[in-house]
Amino acid sequence: MGILQGFKVHYVKLDGVNYTVVTVGDNNSTLTLTNAQPFTKYNITVGAFTQAGETKSSPVIVGTPQDGRFYHDN
Repeated sequence: MGILQGFKVHYVKLDGVNYTVVTVGDNNSTLTLTNAQPFTKYNITVGAFTQAGETKSSPVIVGTPQDGRFYHDN
């Protein structure tokens, strides 16, 4: 427990290469993930963190079309 300090977005290509963590402050409600490769699937988790540590969401699998923008693959 503790005071929320921010969020960490973890994303990695499904082949396990190019793991990236983006950290944002607690006052941000949106984030644009960059450097995505076209036609690639990624595993994304989001974690909230305090001074005591970090929690993580269940992973979500998303993919990118030709333009490299993320979409959710249901």
